[in-house]
Amino acid sequence: MLEKQVIGACLLDESATDKVMTSLTEEYFTYLRPVFKVMSQLYKAEKAIDIPTLSANIEFELLKDIISQVTTSAYIDNHILQLKERKHLKDLEIFTRELNEKIRNQDIKEIHNFLSAIPQMEEDAAKHKNTKDIIQDTINDVAVRMNAKDDIRGLRTGYSNLDRMICGLKDSELITLEADPNVGKSLLALNIACNIASRGERVDFFAYEMSNKQIGFRITPSLVDVNISSLSNPKKNLTKKDLNNISKFEEETLFNNLHVYSDELTANTVTEIKTKVNKTSLTHNNKPKLIIVDYLQLLESDGEEWERAGNNSHKLKKLAKRLNVPILLIVSKAKDGSIRGSGQIQFDIDQRWELIREHDSEDPIQQMVTQLKVKKNRDGGKGIIDMTYIKERLVFKES
Repeated sequence: MLEKQVIGACLLDESATDKVMTSLTEEYFTYLRPVFKVMSQLYKAEKAIDIPTLSANIEFELLKDIISQVTTSAYIDNHILQLKERKHLKDLEIFTRELNEKIRNQDIKEIHNFLSAIPQMEEDAAKHKNTKDIIQDTINDVAVRMNAKDDIRGLRTGYSNLDRMICGLKDSELITLEADPNVGKSLLALNIACNIASRGERVDFFAYEMSNKQIGFRITPSLVDVNISSLSNPKKNLTKKDLNNISKFEEETLFNNLHVYSDELTANTVTEIKTKVNKTSLTHNNKPKLIIVDYLQLLESDGEEWERAGNNSHKLKKLAKRLNVPILLIVSKAKDGSIRGSGQIQFDIDQRWELIREHDSEDPIQQMVTQLKVKKNRDGGKGIIDMTYIKERLVFKES
């Protein structure tokens, strides 16, 4: 009956659908799992979830039975919580059985390792706070920073001059990184992702333009300390030193915290991003510290072509607030310097960065000279960060 209440609420109320699809996965369902699976596919594709659409894949009599027993969606939050609690109890039952088996085997080391992975109940979204609580949180934040070594209260990018200027990437912020084609905006975003993940903080990188293989070639030179030319043409350029660096490279912290989504992406929507993030959070039992989307113009949405970018920036801003995490959004400029949907984008964003580099200059030194302009910042400074592009390692360094 509980599963029917949840599915039925989705058929009655679109807002209930959004809550269910962003809070639950098919693992929470048993009897109605096939129904939820079809609904999830429709939701990711941003299609209608109703009886006529579902009946193409689900028996009409089952759908009729569900809708006949549900009259309101008012209790959807409670029903979602009950499904989570039910799954948690099942996970604990499985965990207990496996633990008992290990105890019978008397393997102390394995028991200790196993206990560290005890299933945890998924936390609910942040509850409403009154003004007193909000102000007290602000005062507490100031007190913490007063006693800290510096005043950077957001997520560090790994670029110290940038962090001091912007005070880090703050939760719920939407930051745009824009540049002309081929300047290196995706590469800078990957540099930031690797810096943060190497500290043990989760980063979700959504690459709608590059494949997994292309991403690998972009991040490996700086991480392994090998020239890109050695990887591109190993028979000709790979040296013994390169082979030694590759053989010794081991970075479990980065491996465990940088989650790249590329080849498996299909829907190219903000809904897909939301679904992937939630699924990874459930699998790894932690939330991302930063989400990077590469890039805005490749995301799909309803509406005319000229307004899609603005629609998606608005959705990403809502997602940043919902997940309480900063989102770095890569934006491609047209040849004339304009950005489609720029009016809505400028309204939504909290920070606006522009990467400037003469990538097509005949002077190799001039190709390296880079500026990162912080053109907008609701909660911090603005200005220019001087950087250098190291072509051999595919990395940006602060000058």
